[in-house]
Amino acid sequence: MRLFSLITFCVLSSIPAKAQLEGFHAGARFGIGESQLSASGYQEIQDKLHFSFGFISNYGFNEHLGIGVDILAGITRAKGFGEVVDNGGIFGSATYKFEDDLRFFDLNVPLLVKLSAGKGNFRPYLLGGPSLNFTLFATEKRTYADGNYHQAYGYDERELTNKENTHFSLVYGAGILIKALEKSGYFMEFRMNHPLTPAGRLNGQDYKLSFFSLNLGYYF
Repeated sequence: MRLFSLITFCVLSSIPAKAQLEGFHAGARFGIGESQLSASGYQEIQDKLHFSFGFISNYGFNEHLGIGVDILAGITRAKGFGEVVDNGGIFGSATYKFEDDLRFFDLNVPLLVKLSAGKGNFRPYLLGGPSLNFTLFATEKRTYADGNYHQAYGYDERELTNKENTHFSLVYGAGILIKALEKSGYFMEFRMNHPLTPAGRLNGQDYKLSFFSLNLGYYF
């Protein structure tokens, strides 16, 4: 977070800003952050990096109010740690620990309202709105700590079948818009994506995906 703050300060200090962009503008965005998997079927979950990139649009009604739609491809990873109890052994039940390596590839389409404030060199803004998310595909890989048990029941990367094709989330955040030319501008933004509905099922339980990201982009 300190590194993100330092990058933000350096970039924004180096570009002379003017005003909020009005009218229709399109552009591109790239984001990097951390994902969070919520799934009760695991004893421990290790979060990984989240990446997103894609097309953005915004219509500024005036200096303070705008609305837009993004079309963003998202790549999310997570690791889950758990155990299974096998009651079929000749010596009774036995517990085997496992590790799941999970990858999710989504298409996120948020509809966002943007409220800008302030005058001067920088134009801070708040944004928020619902997002319709499409699960393009997801994969899982399971590794058991016991080598013999892994040979029998472990598996390499395969498609995760118990996933929802669509799921919903709430997107909100804050950023700074910088007008570079008459009809173009840069922006830097912190964004949260909070799940509203499950994205699928893991180990017989619902799972949800959330993430925060630092985004850089350009409007033209």
